[in-house]
Amino acid sequence: RLRGNGEMLLVVDDEEDQRRLTSSVLTRLNYRVETCNRGQDALARVKEHHYDLILLDMMMEEGWDGLRTFMELQKAAPEQKVVVISGYADVERAREAFELGVHGFVKKPFTLEDIGRSIRVAMAQ
Repeated sequence: RLRGNGEMLLVVDDEEDQRRLTSSVLTRLNYRVETCNRGQDALARVKEHHYDLILLDMMMEEGWDGLRTFMELQKAAPEQKVVVISGYADVERAREAFELGVHGFVKKPFTLEDIGRSIRVAMAQ
């Protein structure tokens, strides 16, 4: 079962097209979605709101990359579940994040089934 139950997700990606695409897919899967384009913004939001899951891009040009963002999120909210979304170029950084405790990995470009399954597995952990 890929559909959610209205859980609140945060998508962190510096590319507007990717944020829009991911948000659209997640909305179709029955999730509530917020987005931001920088790791620093994600950290500020986590301090104010509860998210059932954060989907975090590894390669971000402005400010922190995904690994740095994940490490900062872990310090602020150790219980926060995070799934990494990554293209081929940043697999090594994603592997490093896995060793630090991310809850899942989705490779770009992803399908509805890929992202839906990764979210369900991560939330069940």
